[in-house]
This record gives sequence, structure tokens and C-alpha cells, in this order.
Amino acid sequence: MNTIGAIAHEKGVPSHCQVNGTPTGGAARAPINKCITQSLDREGGTYHDIEHLKNIVEQLREQLEQLYLEKNDLLDDEVVELSQKLDQYILLIQSKMMLKNRN
Repeated sequence: MNTIGAIAHEKGVPSHCQVNGTPTGGAARAPINKCITQSLDREGGTYHDIEHLKNIVEQLREQLEQLYLEKNDLLDDEVVELSQKLDQYILLIQSKMMLKNRN
């Protein structure tokens, strides 16, 4: 099984000048799509069950792996968009777990 990691990619910067991996500050610099944000808000407000969100993450991870195998390009717009969506769900789970641990 191949492991796929998150990659920050700046448009207009040649690939040999790109920095591999997520920037030190955390999330990728690309703006978050409003559709993704709205669906995350809806998920966060409706489902308090972290296990449900973990199932969504697993489904998205499988989709991302399949999409990468089809496109064979980590910098393809669809691959990057799906990776960012997956990142947002992972962050949502982490924030819910942190809140749960505080209570």
C-alpha cells in the first residue's frame, strides 16, 4: 500500500523550487473552498460522533488514493482539492478530540 502525504503547492512556482510537505505554520497556503467549509460546518454541527467522522476520513483517503493512481500526479488540481478536503476533516476530528479531552 502506498502512503500519500499532504503537499503544499504554490501555483506559478516551478516544481524544482517547491518546498515538499506542509509548511511549518500548519495547513497548506491554498484557500479553503467555501463548499468544503460549509460541509465541514454541517458535519461538525450535526455529528458529534468522532467515529462517524473517522469513517468519512477513511472513505476520503481511499478516494484520494484511487484518484492519485488514476491521475499519477500529486499536483493535479483534483488530487490537491481532495487532499485539502481530507485535511479539513482530520483537523475537525483533532479539534473535537481536544475539546473532548478538556471536558
